[in-house]
Amino acid sequence: MQVQRRTVGPDIWPRWVLANLLGFTIGGAIGGAVLRARMQPYFEVLPSGAEAARIVAVNLGASMTIFGALVGTAQWLALRSSLRAGWWLPATSLGWALSGIIVGALSGTTGRLETIDSRDVGALGLVVAAIAGFILIGLVPSTLQWLILRRQVDRAGGRLPVSAVSWRGSAGALPWRGGAW
Repeated sequence: MQVQRRTVGPDIWPRWVLANLLGFTIGGAIGGAVLRARMQPYFEVLPSGAEAARIVAVNLGASMTIFGALVGTAQWLALRSSLRAGWWLPATSLGWALSGIIVGALSGTTGRLETIDSRDVGALGLVVAAIAGFILIGLVPSTLQWLILRRQVDRAGGRLPVSAVSWRGSAGALPWRGGAW
């Protein structure tokens, strides 16, 4: 079935910003509390590198799934009147879950100070892990969201590179940029 592609304009901006503000705030609070509670038993434990990667990946993946579900719900509420976005919530939840698992494994492997393992992998290892994590957290959820947008919105692919770096400062991917997603 061919869906007519359209340009999503600035009329969605206020709804999108409010949805992201609420979703990221509530999702961050609840997801962060879940992560803290799940990681508490491991704070004084120094497991092997593989075990640390598994522990952080599982726990961060679980908390990011909750975060993604709350952000995805808020975003879906903003989008539903403008787009056919029925798969938005599952795609967003899965995207955040996958990014949590990948970044958790990377974080556990490199032994970053905020994880349960404090191995020294050197400054370069920490920088590489931080940059990779930052990009993955923006790119993985946005890629799955793009799969929904690509057939409905003109120039939907332009959203991916912006999302990869802007998610943290803008409370999510910019929904409107020069007349397109």
